[in-house]
Amino acid sequence: PSNVERSWVDVYRKNESDLLMFDFKLMNNDLFDLPGGRAGMLFGFEYREESFADMRDPRLNGTIAWTNPYGDTYPYVSAVANSSPTPNSGGSREVTSLFAEMQLPIMDNMNAQLALRHEDFSDIGEAATVGKFAIGWQLHEKILFRGSYQTAFRAPNLVTVFESVVARNNTRTDSLGRYLNDGEDITDPNDADTILFDVTRSLQRVARGSADLQPEESTNYSVGFVFDPIENLTIIIDKWEIEKEKSIGLFGETNHTTLDLLMRLQGGITECIGNPAVERSPANPSTASIFAASGLCNAGEVIRVNDIYTNLDTRIIGGTDLAILYDFYTNFGDFGIKYQHSRTDEFSQTAGGNAAKIVAASDAGTLPGIAVQGFSDLIGVDGNFEDKSVMTAFWDYKDYRVSYSSTEIGEFEETAIRRSDGTKWIIPSMQTQNVTFSYSFDISDNPARLRFAVRNLEDEMNYAMDKNGLYEIYYKDGQIKEEGIYENGKKSSYSFFSSDGALEETGNIKNIFFPNGHHIGYLDGPYERYHNNGQLMTSGQFKEGSFLVPYKVYYDDGSVYLDKNSEGEYKKFDRTERLTLEIVPTKCKKKE
Repeated sequence: PSNVERSWVDVYRKNESDLLMFDFKLMNNDLFDLPGGRAGMLFGFEYREESFADMRDPRLNGTIAWTNPYGDTYPYVSAVANSSPTPNSGGSREVTSLFAEMQLPIMDNMNAQLALRHEDFSDIGEAATVGKFAIGWQLHEKILFRGSYQTAFRAPNLVTVFESVVARNNTRTDSLGRYLNDGEDITDPNDADTILFDVTRSLQRVARGSADLQPEESTNYSVGFVFDPIENLTIIIDKWEIEKEKSIGLFGETNHTTLDLLMRLQGGITECIGNPAVERSPANPSTASIFAASGLCNAGEVIRVNDIYTNLDTRIIGGTDLAILYDFYTNFGDFGIKYQHSRTDEFSQTAGGNAAKIVAASDAGTLPGIAVQGFSDLIGVDGNFEDKSVMTAFWDYKDYRVSYSSTEIGEFEETAIRRSDGTKWIIPSMQTQNVTFSYSFDISDNPARLRFAVRNLEDEMNYAMDKNGLYEIYYKDGQIKEEGIYENGKKSSYSFFSSDGALEETGNIKNIFFPNGHHIGYLDGPYERYHNNGQLMTSGQFKEGSFLVPYKVYYDDGSVYLDKNSEGEYKKFDRTERLTLEIVPTKCKKKE
């Protein structure tokens, strides 16, 4: 075996989850009389026991530890290259529920529903009670009024409560460095190639669960009318709103470094600790004068951010929906048309806790040049367009069908990007139209269909051009979704993140531009991809779109799925590590 093969080790992950549940229900559809009929009621009890265990390989969970040349050891580094340290974790909870529901025929033309549910959780010390009221009222044979009001909750999942420590490496821009030098690295004035303070760099995010979490809570209502003015014509109008409180998530590395900057600004030259969640390297004496000129205590680069799952912000979204449906039938075929329009009347997110502090500071001008994303009015920004219209139409005649569809969305601002002159980047409104032709027939008494479609008739595109520099895209709760670098309007590097901040994929793209305006791009350089649970899927190097050997691909439990070595040998395994496929290339000898 080669030296590389001698360094390979197998790692594993063993998961187990258990659910025990039983319930008891009593139902009576003949409870008492109402003018519209007999009332019905259901009453129930439910008991659940939930548990999970996530056992990691000793080289990942710290049983076998490794210390790097800088003195870092578990839980910040693991004993397996390109694999994040992850401890064993597990937890359990007991949930007791009581619920009741009533159907009330108030009048012949009015029905109502009442529902109530109470749940008590053993692990978070918090109970939740929610309810619902809905009504349908046939005001006229052609007019129906409907409405509902309800509260809801979502309990923290077991991982966010019991997770001990999960470390992941991400690339982030330090708000302190951005404030000091307008986002540029601080370099040695005598040697521009020597970086004294790296503003955008790889750092480690260490996430932990919390037993102090409370269930997410929401309140929503909807009211509307259904009109049937003539035969085969229906018009529907609904007004709705959803308010969600105590959203569960991580505060995020960028927000933590922004809070660190705020605390240092408020404390002045004597505040040398800042946000305790942000760990920095020892301060470089060469940057002391630069920090002092800004009234700040000298500080080092970010090396680690400790984040804890917490209840965050309040979000409100509301809108108005309109739908018109009309069908009619003739000797020349059947026709149908449907039009839907949705308008977002309100979409806002109100910061809470530490997020409220940095938003208030940003609004007051205390954090010049530092933009706090994901709060205030979110309509018309980052893909949250205000209006959307969809129209569909069809014509059926015997075995033929012709259909048409059109979708139009409104403009919005891409806040992560600015034009070269500093103005907002507005993504214009866009309409796409599609036409489909189909013919139905039988083949040996089996139904078949031939279909031809033209997508996006006018070749309408909605894209951003002429982008250069760093970019960041955020989820609606302010968590980072994607970041990287644009060059000449095309991505040259990227990192994708899940909604909880975990790295999903990172890579580099090589773009080639041609004189006729066309271009091609392919992966080129270091590449990593992770499963949804944070387990490494694969890592390696791309060269002009080809993944270089050797490399391995892993299941989400850490076991090897595919192994391809530098000799071209190819092996595939199932989850029990049983070899299911092996390909060994052979070399042909030239005949003498």
